[in-house]
Amino acid sequence: MEYCTGREELIVEDDNYEDMTPHNAFELSIHNRKLFLTFFTVTQVPGIIAIILMLVWTIHYRGGFSWGETDPGHAFNWHPLLMTIGMIYLYGNGALIYRVLPPLNPEVKKKLKILHAITMGVVFVLMVVALQAAFDSHNYAKPTAIPNMYTLHSWVGLTAAILFAAQWLSGLLVFLFPVAGPSLRARLLPFHQYYGSAIFALVIASALLGLLEKALFLGIPSYKEKKGEQLMMNIMGMFIIFFSCGVTFMLSKFNKEKPM
Repeated sequence: MEYCTGREELIVEDDNYEDMTPHNAFELSIHNRKLFLTFFTVTQVPGIIAIILMLVWTIHYRGGFSWGETDPGHAFNWHPLLMTIGMIYLYGNGALIYRVLPPLNPEVKKKLKILHAITMGVVFVLMVVALQAAFDSHNYAKPTAIPNMYTLHSWVGLTAAILFAAQWLSGLLVFLFPVAGPSLRARLLPFHQYYGSAIFALVIASALLGLLEKALFLGIPSYKEKKGEQLMMNIMGMFIIFFSCGVTFMLSKFNKEKPM
C-alpha cells in the first residue's frame, strides 16, 4: 500500500546505492540521503511537539483520562490525543516510508509494503478507539446526552475516518495480497496515492476545526485575551500545520529519479 504521491517508486539495483550523490548537493532527491534525512528529521520536530502539547493539555488543563460511562468527561480526552498520535503523526510518517527507505529491490519493497500496512493498521486501531471515546463522552454525558455529529469538525472527521478505513482495506487487497494483477495495481496506484494525500489533508482540517471548536466552547472572552489554555491550543494547532507542511512537501516535491 503506497499512500504517497507521484509515480511508482523506482527499484534500484545498485549495491552502492547509499553512496550515490547527485551532481547538485542541494537537489531535492530521495537519493540525496543527507539532505533528505535532514528534512525528515526537521519534520519530526513539530509532530513530536504537537503530541507533547496535546498530552500536557489533556492532563494539565482537561484533567486526565478515564473510560466509558463512569467518567464520560475525561473519557473524551483520549479522542484528541489518540487522533494526534495516530491519524496525524503515524499516518504522516507512514506515508513517508517509501521516501525514507526507498526500495532497493523487490524483496526490500515487499518488506516496506508490510511495514506500511502495519503502520496504517496501528493508525486504524487508534482511530477506532479515539472515535469510541468521543461517542461515549457524548452518549454518557450527565444529566443529558450530548448530540453527536452536529459540528463541521465531526462531519469532516468522520468523512476522513471512513475514507481511511476504505483506503486501508483496499490497499491490503490490491497492493499487499495477490488479489489484483500487475495491470490492475498500476491503474489503481494513482487513485490510491491521491486519496492517501487527500485523507491526510482532511485529517489536518478536522484537527484544526476540533481545536477551534473546543476553544470556543471554553469561552470567547477568555479566548480573546490570548493567554492560558486557549493560547496553548492555538500553538498546538500551528505545530500540527508545520508537521503537515513538512510531510506534504517531502511527498510532493522530492525528486525520485536516480541521478545520472
